[in-house]
Amino acid sequence: CTFSVTVNCTPVVLPQVAALRRLELASAEKLQLRFDGGLPAFVGMKVPFSSQRPADSLIQSLGFLTDYQDLYRLPVPARQLFLKQRQRTEAGESLFFGQVHLGRPVFGAELGVHNDGQANLLTSLGHWITDLPAEAEPAISEAEARLKAVGAVEAHLPEVFGEPQLLWFNEGLSTGRESPTRLAWRVNVMGQPHDGAPDGAWAVFVDALDGAVLWQLPLMQNEQAYFTVRSM
Repeated sequence: CTFSVTVNCTPVVLPQVAALRRLELASAEKLQLRFDGGLPAFVGMKVPFSSQRPADSLIQSLGFLTDYQDLYRLPVPARQLFLKQRQRTEAGESLFFGQVHLGRPVFGAELGVHNDGQANLLTSLGHWITDLPAEAEPAISEAEARLKAVGAVEAHLPEVFGEPQLLWFNEGLSTGRESPTRLAWRVNVMGQPHDGAPDGAWAVFVDALDGAVLWQLPLMQNEQAYFTVRSM
């Protein structure tokens, strides 16, 4: 065994081990791996683009994740991932994928794949969810979620901006703590904090089944502007 592995808490499972062996053989350099919760949060490698696919880096990246789907525990990557961002630099190109389940995005989930611009895949990194509900429909309406979110924010004259979004929410993607995945409404709220600080904005996540407020996330100024423009 020539690869090094760091495992956090959850051991890898047998199909992952087989995929890991195949990846070791495919890589021109020693693998560097870090597992978190049974998933490869970081993979360092040097794997040439497949000659069986077009040279486009998007096709190559998704093809790689498909070839090693047992390692990443994503049964059908092409259906479970969507391209969020593509960055080109002198060091190569990075593609960042978001995760979708039953047509709804998984908040905070991301998987990035980096290539060197010379037809070699060098790294993958990120955090995503594998244990997702088989199905779920909201019991809380959008209007009810708006009221819950506005009531949760400690600010003067809070108001909703942008359109609420139904998504999958797992606090563990933000905190690292083991948490259940819930169907939730994301409601963006702005207002003036009671302490007199400048106006702020928050993404409030409301459980779509029981109406509980799951999380409040302060938004940066650029995020606030983005959602304000989208609501106009």
